[in-house]
Amino acid sequence: MQALPQPVAVLIFSSIGISIAISVLAVAGLILSASPLLWTIPVTFVATFSHHITMLRIARVEPHGSERLFSRLRVIWGFITAAAWTLCICVAVIATVLKAMDVFPKYQMHVGLWLMVTCAALALVESGLTWTIAIFNQKERKRITYAAKWRPLTMNHSWSINHR
Repeated sequence: MQALPQPVAVLIFSSIGISIAISVLAVAGLILSASPLLWTIPVTFVATFSHHITMLRIARVEPHGSERLFSRLRVIWGFITAAAWTLCICVAVIATVLKAMDVFPKYQMHVGLWLMVTCAALALVESGLTWTIAIFNQKERKRITYAAKWRPLTMNHSWSINHR
């Protein structure tokens, strides 16, 4: 974990914990017919979990300041997962409002409204964590690429003239 900046590792572990909790609640809500719109949360969880696990696995083997850990693809993937969690907030809030207004009569109050509100609140927290992680990763990538730009080049020229 030496390759990750100090707050990023803690944020990743917090994000994993919260995203597991919200995914369990969303799957429970889907099973108990709370709202059919909650399917976006488990899908986003899979994308986020794979991103975080990849970051943690690479951080175990790479040295501090690794360009591989903070590659352009990983930074972009971090922003995609953050945007997906923001979308999950919107979906959870819309599903909560629709449930409160009783728009879907088929999905009556088998599960209390508290499950929907909890999903929306946890999605808000998870979205904040993933945006923070993505911004930290982008800043670290900029720092690493700037440092690499000023690193001296090793010129190992061996000149030889062979006369025959």
